[in-house]
Amino acid sequence: MGAEPAAAHGISDTADVEFAQSFEGNELTFVVRRAPEVPGPLRVDVIAHQPVRAVPLRITARPLEGSAATGPAPDGVTVRLEKGRPGTYSTALRVDRTGRWELAVQAGEERAVLPFRVMTPRAAAWELTLYPALAVAGVLIVGTLLAAVRRRRVLSAVLSAATAATLVVAATAASLSPYVPAALPRGAAPTVADDPAQGFSANGRPFADAVVTTDPAAPVTGRVLVVRMRVLDGSTGRPVNDLTVHHGALAHTVVTSADLGFFRHVHPVLTGPGVLEVRLVVDRPGRYLVQTEFERADSGGQQVSGAFQVGGPRLPAPRDTAQGPSGNTAGPAAAPDGERARVTISPSRPVAGEPTAFDLRVDTGAGPARDLQPWLGMAGHMFVRDPRGDFFAHVHELDSMARSSVPGALRRDETVGRFGPVLRFTYSFPAAGRYVVWLQYSRNFTVHTTRVTIDVAAEGN
Repeated sequence: MGAEPAAAHGISDTADVEFAQSFEGNELTFVVRRAPEVPGPLRVDVIAHQPVRAVPLRITARPLEGSAATGPAPDGVTVRLEKGRPGTYSTALRVDRTGRWELAVQAGEERAVLPFRVMTPRAAAWELTLYPALAVAGVLIVGTLLAAVRRRRVLSAVLSAATAATLVVAATAASLSPYVPAALPRGAAPTVADDPAQGFSANGRPFADAVVTTDPAAPVTGRVLVVRMRVLDGSTGRPVNDLTVHHGALAHTVVTSADLGFFRHVHPVLTGPGVLEVRLVVDRPGRYLVQTEFERADSGGQQVSGAFQVGGPRLPAPRDTAQGPSGNTAGPAAAPDGERARVTISPSRPVAGEPTAFDLRVDTGAGPARDLQPWLGMAGHMFVRDPRGDFFAHVHELDSMARSSVPGALRRDETVGRFGPVLRFTYSFPAAGRYVVWLQYSRNFTVHTTRVTIDVAAEGN
């Protein structure tokens, strides 16, 4: 048996949950909106990015706790993506309880499972004391006034003393409220116990290992292949069944060719305990590297890697990324609507071990672009790889990363364009040599990629 599925920690009863998925040839984000009340509706938004492929998505929600978890399959809804129409497709399901749920998405032969929790707020201990005490005090004050009007001095004195005592209790609860931890919402994950048999420990769960395979086992260029990752607990060797939402997805996978000419940032679907799958079509034969980032509940984020080999002839590369020429400044990458992206680097000759700043500026025919959309919770993403494939890094845009780290800060999803025209990144290269850097941003529901080749000098040069 695998470990018990765990909730996406860090998610509150007032937050939406986002799952990026590379699904049926589309790059989608499923946004599970918070349920305002239970029983009640559960709104699910599907955000589609260009290019959009027409496909019907069958979506169902099933509780994982209670009698309904073993009952008949729940009713679902169908969301039909329209070819060439990016943006939001909204639908609603119904939930009848708090706790663990899963969203199942089916399209053709592909099926994804998205775990989430339905939570509703629970009053804190100080609230359970303060508000009842104030209510009782109000009743006692009215009783004291009535006793005084009727000249019942003994009763009036008793009620006055009771009122004073109740107000003292209320004042004490109010004064202690900043120091009392907030109550866990109804349906939240319980505190994890120390249970080594299930992979739990006082310091979090152990890291996981991954086995990367392909289907077919000998893929060829130009044909769909499935990259399958079996994620195993590093302590027990059993399938990991406790992945949690990490920067808007259960897992982030980057696939690059050994010659660095092929790059894809995709989001595999969870098809079973510890099994992640993503479908690809590649254009060149040779070796491909797979880097996958994920986070386990009650543990930290980590990266696993693997590789696979592809045969067949070299095919024309699809023109779906904006790639500047080699050198330390990317040339302007022009889009049909006049959108252009340019990267400047400071210092122009990066030095190993010292910070290097990357400014990605986006302009349109009408002027600076100030409507860049967050994608995966950030305004931009940067990936770094060396030619040998020994080194890989994933960096987030500075301003959006800083905003996301503010407790209680309002988070807007991918439908809101609020960044730009300049996205800023900083990174310190670990050693001298040549690196390839890919920078990504989203605008008008289209993810753009700009490639830069960097030559890094040795320390002290």
